[in-house]
Amino acid sequence: MKSKIRNILFILVLLLTLLLLLSIFFSVFKVIKNSSVERDESMDNTFTFNMIREVNNNYKNTNYLISPYSIEVALSMVREGASSTTLEELEKVVPERDIEDIRIDKRINVANALFLKDTYKDSINLDYKNKLKNNYHSEILIDKYETPKVINDWVNKETSGMIDKVVDDIGKDFIMGLSNAVALDVEWKSEFDCNKTHKDIFTSNGKKIDVAMMSNSYKHSASYFDTDYEKGIILPYKDYNNSKLEFIGIIPKTDINSYINKMNDNVIKEIYDNKISSSSDLTINLKLPRFSYSFDYSDFKSGLEDMGLKDIFKSTADFSKISNMDLYINQAVHKTFIDLSEKGTKAAAVTYFGFDKSSIELDTNEVDITFDKPFIYMIKYNDEIVFFGVVYEPEEWTNKTITCKED
Repeated sequence: MKSKIRNILFILVLLLTLLLLLSIFFSVFKVIKNSSVERDESMDNTFTFNMIREVNNNYKNTNYLISPYSIEVALSMVREGASSTTLEELEKVVPERDIEDIRIDKRINVANALFLKDTYKDSINLDYKNKLKNNYHSEILIDKYETPKVINDWVNKETSGMIDKVVDDIGKDFIMGLSNAVALDVEWKSEFDCNKTHKDIFTSNGKKIDVAMMSNSYKHSASYFDTDYEKGIILPYKDYNNSKLEFIGIIPKTDINSYINKMNDNVIKEIYDNKISSSSDLTINLKLPRFSYSFDYSDFKSGLEDMGLKDIFKSTADFSKISNMDLYINQAVHKTFIDLSEKGTKAAAVTYFGFDKSSIELDTNEVDITFDKPFIYMIKYNDEIVFFGVVYEPEEWTNKTITCKED
């Protein structure tokens, strides 16, 4: 009898030990898995949030719109041609990662282009051109580029006319340009009824203004969130080719600028962790104002410099993977457009970098040298000084001086 009891106790202890070990294993696995995901997401989006904070610091209390995706793609094309300290700086500010292809036929267009001045078409490394074509599906557009027409026409076409111009002029030292364009035209999964759009009050910067307020009620598809720090809505767009395209509207419960300064992957994760979906038992009533505007990030170059990208704009930049010529980025442009309405959303962005040829030995584009005092001169043959002279009294001009002498 005692032996039987001991066996039962032994089995119970063994089972408890096994359960404890399994519990520890799954707990550790969950921690490792979660920490791995958070680390990857944080690494992937660090540049995005830094870019957002940089723009917000310069455009507080006003409409602005950027496309971190467009900027990152364009900078990735720049990075493909960088070496030495220029490459190190780019990798530090914009960590290399696999950028997702977001193209959806006729709904989301992503286009890249290399604009190459015809006189330098053979001076750009073939390997670099092939990388742009193969990895970025980039067009290579060769032209005289005496004007920016080819560049602006390309931007107008690839953004479906939402952005018609990216540059006003072409510098005399222009060699090439790189550009990314993104254009989006998508519809809500559940459209707003335009008959319900009405005038409503919107408070901004201490002022109350009348706006066109859209309204909708959701029993399916939409989700809302309400945490200690923010509340808002997650609205899906129509499912195009199994894409997951969503609009996230956030109303911070603190100062909006302070909120943006603290945004990171964990904030987005918390929103999704706390979202509550509409259902037959839950109706979400939404009011959202229509909006439409263009934005020109006029401080784009200085913004990138403030983030740590300084070398690419210096005449000493190393773009030796692009060409043996001394190149540097002289123009940096980022423009966007958005139109959000009852039916859906249209938006576009273009990022452009213009490369000029460096003149490292000169501080300006022009130099004047006048021999108006005694001077020395030499005539050399290889390392030999064949002639050496000093001039104190050049030929004097008189009324008999002839400018075109006969032999």
